[in-house]
Amino acid sequence: MGSENKEVGNRAFKKTITVLLLVLFTLHLIAPCLVVSQEDNIVLRVGIYENPPKIFTDEDGIATGIFPVLMEHIAEREGWEIEYVHGSFSQGLERLRNGEIEVMQDVAWSKDREEIYAFNQETVFPDWGRLYSRPGVDVQTFLDLEGKRIAVMEEGIYNIGPEGIRAMTADFGINATFFEYPSYRDVFEALDAGDADVGAVNRFFGQRFENEYGVDRTPILFTPISIRFAFDRNDPESEDRIARIDHHLIEMKADSDSIYYRAIDEFIGERGEREAVEIFPGWAKYLMFIVVGGIVFLFGTNLVLKKKVDLRTAELRDDIRKRKSVEKDLREHRENLEDTVEKRTKELQGSLEELKTFTYSVSHDLRAPVRAMKGFSGILLEESGDKLDDTGKEYLERINAATHNMDKLMSDLLRYGRLTHEKMEVKRVPLRRSVDDVISEFSDEIESMGAKVKTNGKFPDVIANEMILKQCISNLLENALKFVEDEKVPEVEIRSIMMNGDVRLEVGDNGIGIAKEYHDKIFEVFERLHGREVYSGTGVGLAVVRKGIERMGGKVGVDSEPGKGSMFWIRLPMAEVGR
Repeated sequence: MGSENKEVGNRAFKKTITVLLLVLFTLHLIAPCLVVSQEDNIVLRVGIYENPPKIFTDEDGIATGIFPVLMEHIAEREGWEIEYVHGSFSQGLERLRNGEIEVMQDVAWSKDREEIYAFNQETVFPDWGRLYSRPGVDVQTFLDLEGKRIAVMEEGIYNIGPEGIRAMTADFGINATFFEYPSYRDVFEALDAGDADVGAVNRFFGQRFENEYGVDRTPILFTPISIRFAFDRNDPESEDRIARIDHHLIEMKADSDSIYYRAIDEFIGERGEREAVEIFPGWAKYLMFIVVGGIVFLFGTNLVLKKKVDLRTAELRDDIRKRKSVEKDLREHRENLEDTVEKRTKELQGSLEELKTFTYSVSHDLRAPVRAMKGFSGILLEESGDKLDDTGKEYLERINAATHNMDKLMSDLLRYGRLTHEKMEVKRVPLRRSVDDVISEFSDEIESMGAKVKTNGKFPDVIANEMILKQCISNLLENALKFVEDEKVPEVEIRSIMMNGDVRLEVGDNGIGIAKEYHDKIFEVFERLHGREVYSGTGVGLAVVRKGIERMGGKVGVDSEPGKGSMFWIRLPMAEVGR
């Protein structure tokens, strides 16, 4: 009997040991699943700023508001650890751009911002801006903002957004002065202190704090927006986080009892229960509520309707008065319009006639004596030059050169004047023929200088005035041959490039080049970068080129650097193929 008891005890002991070993082995297998190391935690750096009730820190410095509640709920579901980074709104956006945080809460979506940040797709909730004024400042419409000091939040969508207060005042042509503050609370404080006349805040902040500051609510609402989470666009993990946050937002919005709606009720709604004292039967209390409520509703509705009718009547009277005033102005304007047009037309025709008379005077009365001086000085040099000493010859040569320059200057000015006021006809012009004709005209000068002039390209037909086009090409080729360093052989390349239905004709050289700050200035009348003693010219040639090309519907420009030559170009519409 003793041996049997001993054997039973041994079997029980072995079973106990086996069970303990199995338990230890099982714990060893599942331990990694039960314990999460600090290294496996996903830490999200999340931006927070002061914009109650949507997002703010309480008296203990703890993040709270609608967005932190939602963010922490989602983080708990996803196993994320939140590390809040506090600052102003503009600081938060800058940190997000620089990759110092991964998420920024309570950010309004816009096309401009989407180019900088990544956004989740699901709107947390819509919002819009409202204007408040300091007491005593009457603001009913945007036109009342003229001359006002407007307080706005730095980087806020109601400040710098495409439909923000700055853009809207600019669209209306309203002159206002803007002052930027770190938060909407600072905006209200500026109004309260009299440092600003008007302030722009979001509707939630305004509803929550308008009674705590000396501010008046205006009827002006603007810029409806979508409030979302913003993410670091350069972070490869952002796409995953956006998908998870959108998933949870959609799920929470579908459940009317979710933390999404509880957070909105807590921070925006007015919750609270009051105990009622039963002094008469419950049904009588409800009946009284219904009757009194009905009376109040009818009375209130009557007041509202009466106010709306009075307001609408006043608006209609004002509209009728304005309309009558406008109709009167239109009648008077219509009666005077024909006389005004006729008078202005005669004045314009008179100005044109005066300009033509001046052009004729320059062409004949002024050029005649200049040419006479040039001719007689030339005759004196030829026939009596041997009778003059060296000084006399030098004087006559200077007179001859001066009259030559004066005659060329007047020719250029006349040409410029005609381009300004005369009618210009454009048609299909063979560009190749125009280029070849100009090069042919310079053949003697090219040969005497030993210059090299080559062409490159197809030179398609263009829409232009052939005579003016040749003059423009001639002026550009003349400059290319002229403005080269001493003892340097001019090398000129004329080529064509087709660009989006236009033809760009380029005249490149190996000349002295032009500094960038003079690239626009040289196309103005009388603009010269060098004196006549260095390079001859009137200072009008390039002005003629620009005026002529622009009159033909084209453009002109130059690419150049000092010492590296210049490449002048003109751009004209290409003629359609087959026409």
